[in-house]
Amino acid sequence: MQTFEEGVYQVRAHVTNRHSGLESYTEAVEVIAYPVPKLSILGTQTVFVGDSWTYEVDLALPEDTAAQPDDVVIEWSEDRGETWPHRGPTLTLTRDHEDRIGLQVRARTNIAPEDDRDAYAIDRLGVEFRDVHPHGPACAAPARRTGPGLHLHRPAIDAVSRHGL
Repeated sequence: MQTFEEGVYQVRAHVTNRHSGLESYTEAVEVIAYPVPKLSILGTQTVFVGDSWTYEVDLALPEDTAAQPDDVVIEWSEDRGETWPHRGPTLTLTRDHEDRIGLQVRARTNIAPEDDRDAYAIDRLGVEFRDVHPHGPACAAPARRTGPGLHLHRPAIDAVSRHGL
């Protein structure tokens, strides 16, 4: 088997009939050899409603490739890969309501065909926009009683619960 450097090639196979010894060639087909980058999303999974967060791609190309980071097409999806409307190495998300996002990023080199699923490296991250909620009342006490004199005054705890202090 022969491997190719990156590029577009016209190839055909040499076929020999093992019974008759007749030789022939197949029709030429186009073969595109391309590198596939490796990537991962850098960013948090939880963001507060009203805030924004910029997600970045950590991109790595194979060592033996001539491709440069500028030769890579990076696309982002906020709907688990249904559509890819955003391009570029970063994506900033913001929401004014609670939401869950199936964030995905995919990348391919510009020599790779756009419709070839194997040309893409893909990473996924679940992002959740959450409201900021105040802490509720809490009572801290030792896990076990260490001696006499530990008294929790129930009326004080009930007052905190009633008034939300």
